[in-house]
Amino acid sequence: MEGVTDNYDLDVGQMVVSNNVDLYTVGSYQVVFKAYDDSHNSLEKTMNVYVIDTTPPTYDGYFDFAIGITSNTSFDFTDKITNEIDNSGEAVTVYQIDCNVDGNTPGNYTATIGIKDAYGNEAIQIIQIEVIDHTAPTFDYINTQTIEVDQYQDIDWTTIIENLFEDSDTLVTLEEISDDVLYDTLGEYYVVVKATDASLNSKSQTFLVEVVDTQAPVITLNGDSIITLEAGDIYLNEGATCTDNYDDACTVSIGGFTVDYGTVGEYYIEYIAEDSSGNIGRLKREVIVIDTITPTFEVSDFIIQVGHDEINFFYHIGLIEENSDDELIKEVISNNVDYFVVGDYEVILKVSDQSGNSTTKTILVSVIDTIAPEFEIPEILDYEVGFNEVIDWTTFISNIVENSLTEVVITITENVNFNIIGSNRVEYTLSDGNGNSNTQSMRVVVRDTTSPTFDNIPNQTIELGEYETFDWTTLITNIEDNYSEIFFLSEIKDDVDYSRVGSYLVIVEVKDNYSNTVTQEFTVNVVDTTKPLVMLNPSVDTITVGSEYIDAGVIYSDLSEVTLEVDNLVDVDTPGTYLITYTVTDASGNITIKKRYVTVKEASPTVEFILNNAVTTIKINETFIDTGCVVKINDQTFDCTVKEYHINNQEEGIYYIIYTYTYEGVEYEYYRFIFVTEDGFIPNNYFFKKEEEEEGDLS
Repeated sequence: MEGVTDNYDLDVGQMVVSNNVDLYTVGSYQVVFKAYDDSHNSLEKTMNVYVIDTTPPTYDGYFDFAIGITSNTSFDFTDKITNEIDNSGEAVTVYQIDCNVDGNTPGNYTATIGIKDAYGNEAIQIIQIEVIDHTAPTFDYINTQTIEVDQYQDIDWTTIIENLFEDSDTLVTLEEISDDVLYDTLGEYYVVVKATDASLNSKSQTFLVEVVDTQAPVITLNGDSIITLEAGDIYLNEGATCTDNYDDACTVSIGGFTVDYGTVGEYYIEYIAEDSSGNIGRLKREVIVIDTITPTFEVSDFIIQVGHDEINFFYHIGLIEENSDDELIKEVISNNVDYFVVGDYEVILKVSDQSGNSTTKTILVSVIDTIAPEFEIPEILDYEVGFNEVIDWTTFISNIVENSLTEVVITITENVNFNIIGSNRVEYTLSDGNGNSNTQSMRVVVRDTTSPTFDNIPNQTIELGEYETFDWTTLITNIEDNYSEIFFLSEIKDDVDYSRVGSYLVIVEVKDNYSNTVTQEFTVNVVDTTKPLVMLNPSVDTITVGSEYIDAGVIYSDLSEVTLEVDNLVDVDTPGTYLITYTVTDASGNITIKKRYVTVKEASPTVEFILNNAVTTIKINETFIDTGCVVKINDQTFDCTVKEYHINNQEEGIYYIIYTYTYEGVEYEYYRFIFVTEDGFIPNNYFFKKEEEEEGDLS
């Protein structure tokens, strides 16, 4: 602090009391000074300090450079400013003010960049930019080109450049650098084309051009193109000539010459010519084989037996002549042969080729018959004596074979007696309508082989002890036989034990005079179905309470051992009816049950009904009022209930009410009678009980 004086001391002391100035940070600050003398008198002063920033930022960068052609339309060159620093230490803003760069057009352009600090101090930098085109135009790869010889005189090969691309907006120039193609001479040639842009960037490409010959020689036939021949004739080939668009001379050869002269049809001869370039020309000549000549054949007449199998006339056709190799068609035009009727018949046969040429012939077929009918009959037949049915002897004839359709006449001679056992003959003669006959005989034997019959004997059931023995043949009934009248009856088997329950087999037999037998077996079941005989012993079965009851039991008898079971439920101390059941069972399970009923009762009680007073004589439509009753039993009084109520107060008459009371299971009843009259007086003949009237005059 300068200029400090004191009124006394020449030297004045001074000091800085406070100082917060930051010289690197823009702002307003205060510094406080203090001065004092030797007498300790002091003075303070405050000074304002202002820190400001008026210096633009500093920076480095790239301020002159080149870029390639680009399709971008917007550019930002702020990244070219580097190391931007401000003395305030605060952030610096870099921004682009303007830019006139056209990325598609080569040339020199500028961009203006601003660098500003936080306090508005700004530096301006002009950047020089050159747009340079270093890229040549591009186009598709050109493949080898093939052209026909003599087809063109000259070709502008730049016209085949496809998909040309140039990255700038400048014009591209197309040109042929080299073209040595000889358009009239076969061979391989090279062509060079080039594309150049305005910056003289260029792209060239070399490709191969092949001049080729792909046209086939032209063939001309000698003679007609269509030849017609009769089947079997031969065609002599007349050949052909040729010319070519490039070769001076050419040769014709036959590629295919396959004609079947024996078969009608259309055939082709193929002529082939090939030039020096391998081009092949082809031409065909048509050869048509026709057939207009009829075939010939031989066939003989036939003599056959009636019934002969149908003739395959085609098989007998022979010596066939045909000019073609066709498969011939054989037909029967007319055939009225009846193989089962004797006679002469005509048959017309026809042979045709595939072209419709045909020949017919008529032959004679003679049908004759010299064969007798054939048939079969059994050698022997057996019949039972007594056979009495009518026999049709023709039914035994089988497998009749007659070669003609004439009627076969059957003649039978027989004298068989079926009532006599023995051997007989039956003779058969079969004749056809043409006089041929065949005779055979058959043996018929009459025998007795039939067993007697008798009624079916069902299984028998007998009671145990019913029989000691039994003749079971007595069950054989209604014996019948076809011939015999004498029969022999016997028991083949009888093992019945009549004293033991069980099942036993019995077999009986009947035999006739010719030892024909019949047997029958059946089962004999010895059963015990009789229940034991059981009777109650006499007894007193009604007792009073507290009395002793003595069970008198039962007596019983049976053919087998028995068991007795007694179920006694009698309670002598309680009134009621009790059941004693006696069950007797024998060895076969037959059961007899006897029941005894025992009544235990007290002495009969004294029962007295007492009707309450009521008016029991009423007029029609008057209401009866029931006053009820009580009952006295052994000096005890109980209310009784109404059991039935029979009163109609709409009609004159005598009606009643039944009162009831049940005591110890016994129901007691009592009646009250009600009189309904027109005038309310009791008729002379009505019964009247005084105790039923209420007080009042009831006369």
